[in-house]
Parts: sequence; structure tokens; C-alpha cells
Amino acid sequence: MSWMLFLATEAFAAPPSEVTLVARGVGETMDDANLGSVYRYGVFMAGLGVVVPVHPRVALDLEVASGRVSRECDSCENAAMIVVRPISLLVEGTLPLSAGVGFAGAGIGLATFNETAEDWTGSGGIGSLELRAGVRLDTSLEFERSRAQLEIYGGRRMQRHTEGEGFDLAAWRGAVGLGFVF
Repeated sequence: MSWMLFLATEAFAAPPSEVTLVARGVGETMDDANLGSVYRYGVFMAGLGVVVPVHPRVALDLEVASGRVSRECDSCENAAMIVVRPISLLVEGTLPLSAGVGFAGAGIGLATFNETAEDWTGSGGIGSLELRAGVRLDTSLEFERSRAQLEIYGGRRMQRHTEGEGFDLAAWRGAVGLGFVF
């Protein structure tokens, strides 16, 4: 009977009012072999995340990142560059830990790109599903209106890709970030 009371109080508890703003360094290894043969299979991006609690055990995580990769080829005649900008919105389940909080989530995303070469320019966007898991560790650094956290996560962006139709921007992802809890 006491576990039912616990679940009932958890279900109707007010969400924490703390919003976290996270500056992230995101690394990706993309699945598309054509991108890997022209550029590289991986890209490092700067990202910004906003984590908003909606329940004591549930949060929304909105992330926007951007990174570019130039062609690395000494014998290539044409210079080329691709800019990748993934945007994701995840629902995360959270678990309090002694040194911070663990999280795992799933959500939707849009991976946009802009490719530029001397004789061609193309851009587009591809919808995706993203899975992510990680930790936000308390750093004991406190400021007047916020406190700092170290965030580490790993994840997977998945998309349905038909051979021969655009880029496959599915990717394994990892990030390290510095978050400020307000």
C-alpha cells in the first residue's frame, strides 16, 4: 500500500523549476560512405542545449548544434565544404545520483546540411529519431544565480534512408558539455 502512495505523490509532484543551459562539444561519426569518401566520417560541432524539467523524473532537452567539414585532398581541383546542423527535441527520464543526475531519452530530430563546392551548392534536411543516455555531474561550482554541471552523453541518430536518395545523416553521437543550472 505504501508504494501506491509513493507513486501517487510522485505523479502529482510539482516539476523542479531549475532550467539548465548547456554549452556542448558534440562529435559525430556519420554512416554515409559517400560523405566519408569526400570529407571525413566524423565531424566536431559546437552545440547549445536547454534542459527543462516537466516532472520530477522527466525533462525536455532541446539541442541545436553546427559543425563544418572541408574536403581534405591535396590532388583535388575543387574545394568543397559541408555544414551539418542537427536539431533535436528529446523527452528524458531522469534518475537522481549521489553526484548528479543520470538520464536516458528519445525524441525527434532534423539534421540539416548545406554543401558548397566551386561548381555546385545543395542543402536539405532529413528527419530522424534520436536516442541518448548520459550523466550530468555536479561540479560544486556555485555562482550568484546558478551552479555548474559537467554533462557527458552518448547517443544514436537514426533515419530511414533509401539508397541513392540524398545523404544518410544517421550517426553515432557523443558530447561533453558545461551546464549552468538556473
